[in-house]
Amino acid sequence: MLINIEFIRPESSAASDGWKPIVIRTSDDRDARRLALLADLDSRKLPAGSFLLAEVDGKLVAAVPLDTNERAIADPFRPTAHVVKLLELQARELRSTGETRRAHPLPPTAARKAA
Repeated sequence: MLINIEFIRPESSAASDGWKPIVIRTSDDRDARRLALLADLDSRKLPAGSFLLAEVDGKLVAAVPLDTNERAIADPFRPTAHVVKLLELQARELRSTGETRRAHPLPPTAARKAA
């Protein structure tokens, strides 16, 4: 489920002359492997449950757990502070309206495999 689209500046002006879209969406079962890799990059344990994801150029750069108050998981090799802020704001809104029920939680086995 696509939630929002925002834009950020490219990481370097040589890479592009415009803005890069950020796709913010809820996780589904197909994201388990990518979330596990992101958690490994961030040296974090992947919590079970559903997530709000941010993708830039089709690459997962950050994720915020929707079912817990754990901090975001983000790619430490990219500037993601602004992306994490967007995710946290959107996650707070989803939690306050009860919309997290529509997100697809990761199966517990996927979260355990990532640990």
